[in-house]
This record gives sequence, structure tokens and C-alpha cells, in this order.
Amino acid sequence: MKFFRWLRKLPLHWHRVLLLLFGVSALLVATDELAKLLSSDSTLLSGLVFGAVIYISTMNGGPIVRFCINNEVKESLAKNGVSQLINQWSDGRRIEVSVVEMDDMRSALVGERHGYRLFISTGALTHLSPMGTAGVLAHEAGHVRRRHCERICILLGTIGASKIAFDIPPIGIIVILMTYLYLSRQREFAADATGAELVGKDAMLAAFNEHRRATNEADISSFTEVFVTHPSLHRRIAAVQAMPQRTLEQ
Repeated sequence: MKFFRWLRKLPLHWHRVLLLLFGVSALLVATDELAKLLSSDSTLLSGLVFGAVIYISTMNGGPIVRFCINNEVKESLAKNGVSQLINQWSDGRRIEVSVVEMDDMRSALVGERHGYRLFISTGALTHLSPMGTAGVLAHEAGHVRRRHCERICILLGTIGASKIAFDIPPIGIIVILMTYLYLSRQREFAADATGAELVGKDAMLAAFNEHRRATNEADISSFTEVFVTHPSLHRRIAAVQAMPQRTLEQ
């Protein structure tokens, strides 16, 4: 029930989401039928097409997300400030910014042609101090500097193609899923470390603590953490605290 309540809170045009899913399904059906007409291996061809669709979609997730969300703030002074701040840490890779009207504290980075797009909620901009905002943006810049978006796109495309092309059994899917979740958590630790190198660990800790105060996020056990994409907040805090102090790069 909690998951469905969370889904309802997402600011999406659900009919557009369903339209995209229908389009992908129709493409796979058409690919399968074409393969049969050509007397080709339909599962292999469908797998390759599905993997390509996932890869291309995730590498260009910015336009897709903007097509689906229903309350992007078109003009915002905060947007300009966020854009200037994060792009100074992006190592020359352009990051466009979209501000989304949403009370929850959220930020997400996706690929976009010739660069990336950061989605950040008005709730995050409201609840975060300047230091906390710097910590959040440095974390997202860490994903860019470490090429996490590109790697996840390749991984997801490969997984999608392999599942259909080679009919991986359920136990294989479970192993792949657990591996993906583990790698996702490691990416978060890595982005935190890069963020701390960019702005200092005090800014990262401010972001964590302000997020906790605003959301009342509880710590989770090591067992529960195995099934989620992000490490527990207290483990992320401990990892940053163990780093040597860095000063803000000018």
C-alpha cells in the first residue's frame, strides 16, 4: 500500500506513461512478427531490439521524463542558480536543470543528448540550506564525473536484451537484480565521495542531515538494504565522516 501511495504522489501524466509502454510493447510485437516473416530467430531479434530501446531511452531520459511529468516549473530563479552551481563541477559536461513542483525532497540525474538533465523538486530547494544544496548538487555532479549514467544505460540495455534473447530463468533474473542493486548502492557511495572531494564533507553531511530532518527517513538494517538501490542514510553519513576533510574547490 505504501508503494501505491508513493506512486500516486508522483507528478506524472499517467496516460503518457501508458502510451510509452504501449508503444514499446507494440514495437516488440512487430519485431517478433517481422522475424517470423524473415524466418529468423524471433527471440534473439526481439532481445536485441528491446535492449536497444532501453539503452536509447535511458541515454536520452531527459526528454522522456519531461514528456511524462505534469508540473515542471518553466521559469525559476532557483533553476538558474542550481544550473550555474552544478555545471561548475560537471567536468565540462553540460547539465540542464528542470525544477519540478513537488513537496517531497527529490533529485535525479538522467542522460540527455549531448549531456545530462537534473530534475530537482521545489521541496528540496525549499528545505535545503545553501550548504545542503551544494552537497546534493555535488553528489549529482559526482555521478556525472564518474560516468554512472552511461554505465547504467549499458547495463540496463544488456540485461533487457539478455532476458528476452536468451530466456534467462527466474533464478538468473534474481541474481542479476541483486547484482544491479549492489552496484547501485556502490555508485551512491562513490558519488558521495566525489561530492565530498568537490565541496568538503561538511556540505555532504549537511545535505544528509537536512534530508533526514525534512523526511524523517529512518535507518534500515543491512538485510533490508540488500533489496534497495540506495544505502541507508546512516551508512552514507559514516562513509563521508571517515573521509579526510576537504575544502570547497573554487
